[in-house]
Amino acid sequence: MSTLNIISHIFPASLERRIPGQGGRLRIAANSYVTTDIDTKNNNDKISLVFAHATGFHKELWNPIIKKLHEQRHQWNGGDIWTLDCSNHGDSALLNKDVLPNIEWPDFSRDILQLIDEAKIKKPIIGIGHSFGGASMLMAETIRPGTFASIIAIEPISHPIHIKRSRMNDATVKKRRDRWPDR
Repeated sequence: MSTLNIISHIFPASLERRIPGQGGRLRIAANSYVTTDIDTKNNNDKISLVFAHATGFHKELWNPIIKKLHEQRHQWNGGDIWTLDCSNHGDSALLNKDVLPNIEWPDFSRDILQLIDEAKIKKPIIGIGHSFGGASMLMAETIRPGTFASIIAIEPISHPIHIKRSRMNDATVKKRRDRWPDR
């Protein structure tokens, strides 16, 4: 029986941003999921997975699914598995708490590509994302075509290019609660 170990990593974010300190760079928290069993299959044939969370969530959201995938890894030729936090979510937000600028959606897409480069994640790669994470996977593939063999976008926030973001939508988002009472 093999064990699935979770290893935490910190990588530089993708873009130089005008941020005081840290050399003008945000940091991204990521997890890799490593199995302890010895596998004799060729590692070049293994499928790598990269997971991206939705707005308001964090990388550990995927842990139950990753555990199930780990249990069935021989059925899908499982290789590297990675999750990452957007720079203003989860552990990344804690790393960047003193310097967080406004984040644009393409920033998470570029940070996904940065993770793939920095961690040297091997192809074929399947990108998996929910909502904002799904849209970010799609944008990452648009930025760098051929990065992903497949993308599983669960309820991605996407729309035709000709639709502009409305001010009404911005106002609605600004009215959302950001504080919740403790139970």
